[in-house]
Amino acid sequence: MQTGRSVTNMKIVWVIVNKAIQPLKNAVVLSTLVVSGSILTQSPLAAIAAPTRVSTCPNVSRSDGVKTYDVIVFGDQVPGVMTALQVKRELKKRNQAARVALITEGNVSTGIGGHLVRGGLAYLDRNQVPRDLRSQMGAFAAASSLYQEFLTITGTQTIALDRLTANAAFKRILAQEKVEVIGNVTLQAVTTTPKTVCSLTTANNGTFAAQQFIDATQGGKFAKLAGVQLLPGFAALGLPDSSLSVGLVFETYGLSISQLQQIEATLIRRLQNPADQVAQQWLKVASGDDPEHRQTILASLTNAAGEPLTLYQSTADSADGRSLALSTAFHGSTNTEILNAKATLDRANIAVLKDRLSFNAVLFYVDAKQAIALSDGGAKPEAYMLDFATQVQSFFRGLGASRVDVMSEVYIRSTDQIANPVEELSATQMTKGGVPAAEALGTFSYHLDVRGGIKGLGARAATAGIKSINFQYMPTFNYGFRHTLPKDRENLAVLGPAAGYGGLGEAAGRIVEFNVSVGEGLAIAVAKAITERRSLHSIQHREVRQALGFTPTVYGRPTASFYTVFQLEETLKPAARVARVAALPSRSNIDGVPLVQVSSAQASLNKGIQHSKTGHYFAAIQAYTQAIAHDPNPLTYYNRGVALSLLHKYEAAIADYTTAIRLKPDFVAAYKNRGLVHIQSPHHLKEAVADYNQAIQLNPQDATSYLGKGFALALQGHRQEAIASLTQATILKPNLAIAYFVRASVYRDLRDRSAALINYQQAATLYQQQHNLSAYQNTLGTIDELK
Repeated sequence: MQTGRSVTNMKIVWVIVNKAIQPLKNAVVLSTLVVSGSILTQSPLAAIAAPTRVSTCPNVSRSDGVKTYDVIVFGDQVPGVMTALQVKRELKKRNQAARVALITEGNVSTGIGGHLVRGGLAYLDRNQVPRDLRSQMGAFAAASSLYQEFLTITGTQTIALDRLTANAAFKRILAQEKVEVIGNVTLQAVTTTPKTVCSLTTANNGTFAAQQFIDATQGGKFAKLAGVQLLPGFAALGLPDSSLSVGLVFETYGLSISQLQQIEATLIRRLQNPADQVAQQWLKVASGDDPEHRQTILASLTNAAGEPLTLYQSTADSADGRSLALSTAFHGSTNTEILNAKATLDRANIAVLKDRLSFNAVLFYVDAKQAIALSDGGAKPEAYMLDFATQVQSFFRGLGASRVDVMSEVYIRSTDQIANPVEELSATQMTKGGVPAAEALGTFSYHLDVRGGIKGLGARAATAGIKSINFQYMPTFNYGFRHTLPKDRENLAVLGPAAGYGGLGEAAGRIVEFNVSVGEGLAIAVAKAITERRSLHSIQHREVRQALGFTPTVYGRPTASFYTVFQLEETLKPAARVARVAALPSRSNIDGVPLVQVSSAQASLNKGIQHSKTGHYFAAIQAYTQAIAHDPNPLTYYNRGVALSLLHKYEAAIADYTTAIRLKPDFVAAYKNRGLVHIQSPHHLKEAVADYNQAIQLNPQDATSYLGKGFALALQGHRQEAIASLTQATILKPNLAIAYFVRASVYRDLRDRSAALINYQQAATLYQQQHNLSAYQNTLGTIDELK
């Protein structure tokens, strides 16, 4: 029997759904309380206690020929490698045996580290600090602890990663930490229960089982075989066939940055010289003989003062292309257009290594099917890609390179994405600042870089009435780890571009530094899930943040492009959803409504209610705000407060609930919801109790007010008063199972084992009668633990 644990530490998760819907006013009253988390749920209408325990798989042992582990990381992309190391350490901290395996289809004999090693992607995109903060933070923010370790062990100065050094470092540290590496497997099948991943079977290495799994592939291949629903391409924006370009890195020997700058300067002068017939022919071919594109090329060659824009070095180990001089010379000399349908030599990002230069410049335009086929097939370049690379090799040898090597794997920027993440980290959320600061594991800042473009996005946006798409402002957003968790499986995380970005967010979320930093928090969550025998879904951002061992630097904030991104995502997403549910035409009138000014307060209120019901809380807030402009009534302030609560905007929600109460002093639901928000902060528990007391005074027969008050009192340590309030809740509503569960937890905290068991058993009985299987099983597990 475990005793002395507070109610907070027990991570009890419970939900109150107050269905005080007033038919004439169309009130939306949805309130969710998560003790160790936030006021946010993907299913606010489910009046159940969220399960904290992961469902079990059939018992297996090594005698069955199955190799068993605590954690399996499938895939060897760098975020997965670093997370495997971190989860091993986190388990050891908690006195676990810490059996961790890194299993991959990659050829580990040629390198561990996915596209950074076998694909040679040496130019590392870094966490960029907004210009107004650089004087105090530098050009690049301080890296997370795990990413800093990655830089240190691979000997990376700032940006340039040497794939050979990295491979040796990964092999050494994985062996040192006793993480078992199993490479060159052929994934055949994944065995699951309805909610849990149990094992994976390979065609050539047998079967492997674990308690927790992390998919660290670039395209979510393991998750797909585990039955997780994935959206192809940018289906979330109505573009299921579209994907970001893929790259093929090449390395040159015998050329320095200064030599390339001199070559560029010469090419710029030639392209500007009308008498240079060869250069003018290059310009004609490369531009497709299009006057507008020709002008774009010429404009890229010099700055406003007429000085040539040659390669720019912001760090000693990197350089960035600014002009299209090299691209024009290459495409002109190979008789291809820069903006052709298949491949481009783009302006380069160059990593400066000790003995060579690594170019991230070759782009291939692929659709979503091609991208996922490349990812699932080991990222091997197709024949036409290799043919293009051969032309690039010849071109750079012609510039003076003594040797040009093309990498063995392509860099795949985007594939499929989790369709139903536990919490989405969309571009809209990024541009509004990300997860709440109090829950954040860190902050990341990077452009919504859709290098090569997203085919069809401009046309769809124009059709939806969006005249321009401007991604020039860089999102600076706080992050957590829960966007990596698919709802479909409660012991699986998807770490990488295939996580839950809701479409456009993948453009920033695909960056390796970001995913390694997320992996640092994910490792803690996985370790907690194992040692506390909990569902990974039940682990909240705040408890992971507390377990970090340090206070992360957090500076996420709204971005100037927020409204553009918000309008784009919220306008295009519903259209895609309507296309999938064409059999339900009534929904098209809900989801398909564009973001435009409505004509009346009632129409805006109704629109806000419909958006709230379908989970489009940003759109709901906009509609409620329009309604308030016409008629500032308490109901609309209340409903906007609900939407703000569900988006973690607690202070704004409190302000709206307070306004609703000022306009309607007997608004019971507003007091209750304000109490729920106050409970999120340990410093506002007295205010929470005061709000519930006011609700009780206005309606003494409301059992959920006593339930909320009891919980707030328990969190303050006033256990006897909490028991009295919870008892009153059970008197008023004898079938309120959660009240018995919470009262049992308070008795358990008081070390009254007998009373705790009686209440847990009563809660279990009620859950069973109410056919609430997950809550029933959770309660039985708690009873077993107590016994």
